[in-house]
Amino acid sequence: MKKKVLILTTSAILSLACPGQISGISKSADLSSQDPGNTCMSQIAATGSNLLGLPPGRFDFQVPVPVHATAGMYPGSMHSNFAASTTTAEGAFPKGTFAINVGIGVGDVYWGTAYGSASGVAPTLILEYAITDKLGIGNIAGGLIISYGSTKYNDGYNTYKYSGTLVGLRGEYHFILSSDKVGTKLDPYGGVMLGYVITNNPAVNDAYNPLTGKESGFQPGIYAGAHYFFATHVGAYAEFGYEALFVFNFGLSFKFP
Repeated sequence: MKKKVLILTTSAILSLACPGQISGISKSADLSSQDPGNTCMSQIAATGSNLLGLPPGRFDFQVPVPVHATAGMYPGSMHSNFAASTTTAEGAFPKGTFAINVGIGVGDVYWGTAYGSASGVAPTLILEYAITDKLGIGNIAGGLIISYGSTKYNDGYNTYKYSGTLVGLRGEYHFILSSDKVGTKLDPYGGVMLGYVITNNPAVNDAYNPLTGKESGFQPGIYAGAHYFFATHVGAYAEFGYEALFVFNFGLSFKFP
């Protein structure tokens, strides 16, 4: 009976003597190992241990524990789990994130099947910026794409070469994954593009140079893709869909902040 009274009395003393420094209940908390600068808690811990005949600072019953000490003692505690779940809820591409993607596009469909690619690939630069907080199961981003492609045609006597530069605006929806393992690394998304292709094609249509309709003009696009960030600021990306000068593009991603 005396021990129970002493336990209750000690717990009450902790709450009254150290206001604002304690919160929550923990079993077998070793208060002496906590913040050395917390003189109030250290003195009470020593006094309580002496009264109960226990090792210094050890209370084998429920006592309040400092909030900051609890977070430091128990990795994965409610405090750290809350921080992790908050990060996961924002996804791998939260509001305010800016990404620079440098890659190449392949699968030239713009010039038509009768023509070959002069370079084989289309160097591509894509800029992205996350505009909104979570909306539904993801968030919205906008961006810019610049790409260069070329083609050639041989009529049996001469080889004609033409080039095109794509400049376009993009709108995307980035899906937020709930998994703690991949939620902050994998960033799947889908999007649409409104681009303009600037070509040096004179749009001549005759037996020797049948490139009708390939002069400069607007080009729409639709695509799906994903980033995977294997480091905090560095990752890879890949996209599949019609984006004027190619149907597939991939490369490296650099994310800020």
